[in-house]
Amino acid sequence: MESTYKINYYKMTLFETVGFTSKEFIYFVCFAFLTPEQEDKFTLVLKMYFDLLKSEYIVLKYIVLVC
Repeated sequence: MESTYKINYYKMTLFETVGFTSKEFIYFVCFAFLTPEQEDKFTLVLKMYFDLLKSEYIVLKYIVLVC
C-alpha cells in the first residue's frame, strides 16, 4: 500500500494497493482518491476493498474508489 499526497491537479491523495505473484511480478489491486487525507478515509477505503473481495457474486477487474 502506498499513498501520495497533493501531487496532482486536484490536490487529492492517491492511495494504491499492489500485489506480488510467486514469480515476483507486481500487479495493481486497488486505487482510491481521498480528500482530505485523514485516517478515517483510509479505514473506509480498506473496509470497502475487503468487502468487495469477500463478495462471492462479484468478479472484479478494476477497483477505483473516490472518497
